Amino acid sequence: MKKKILFSFIIALVIALVIFIILCIVRYDLFGQQVPVIAYHHFLNNEEIKNYKNASNYVVSEENFDKQMKYLFDEGYKSITIDELLCWKNGKCKIPKKSFVIVIDDGLASAFEYAEPILKKYNFTATLFTVSSRMEETTPEWNGSVLNYIGKDKLLNNNKIIDIQSHSHNLHYKENNKKAIEIKNYKEISDDLKTSKKILNAKYLAYPFNSFNYNILKALKNNGYLLAFKGGSKKTYKNENNYLISRIFVNNDMEYFKSIFTTKKFNQSLKDKIIQDLMLIKKKIVKK
Repeated sequence: MKKKILFSFIIALVIALVIFIILCIVRYDLFGQQVPVIAYHHFLNNEEIKNYKNASNYVVSEENFDKQMKYLFDEGYKSITIDELLCWKNGKCKIPKKSFVIVIDDGLASAFEYAEPILKKYNFTATLFTVSSRMEETTPEWNGSVLNYIGKDKLLNNNKIIDIQSHSHNLHYKENNKKAIEIKNYKEISDDLKTSKKILNAKYLAYPFNSFNYNILKALKNNGYLLAFKGGSKKTYKNENNYLISRIFVNNDMEYFKSIFTTKKFNQSLKDKIIQDLMLIKKKIVKK
């Protein structure tokens, strides 16, 4: 009798677990549409890139960026803005099946020098996440041998090809090998995000060094930021946490680039969702 009861209990537990997994899949739409958010840092032409150290990890050549955008254009992909991504996540908009998002970290002027004309050529858009404390009043004359940051004059850019959002005001540095957000308290982080928001009129943020903690997520919410982007080498999906949007950093490897769009290895799974939820619980981070 006891064995029968135990067997019935185990069966009931298995059924409950299966139902729970199905509900999770439906709730989080993990196997529905997933959108690649492809991320860049810096662009140089073929001559300039020869003199740049660690180029493979940070710089995409003008020529290769053109090839990547042409590939997406020829394959019928549509770049959507972060505004459109948010609208879709909120269930208010539909997006094309072959949608993707382009983002560029750090706020370097090469985004306008090299990426913008190519984006315009293929009718694509991008978002540039800039460190607002590094901005001068005007963008310096282009010099491919140094890191030029955009000036505040670019905030008046009206062509809507490249939108400018926040990469923090001054949290993109390390001190004694520790990232700024790891050593700053909540008020310091909140004040930083408030300053950047005011300068840039920002509503979206990319985490400096793709790093986050309880303080910065709380500060984002309290200062009215709507989405924040991390790394992860995964596509994002409709119900991914608004402050933990996944991105895929790309390089000059064209086969790797194509694999983002032609394979499923960058798709998120239920396992990824469970791991993220456990991490949120551990860090005491509240969803959305």
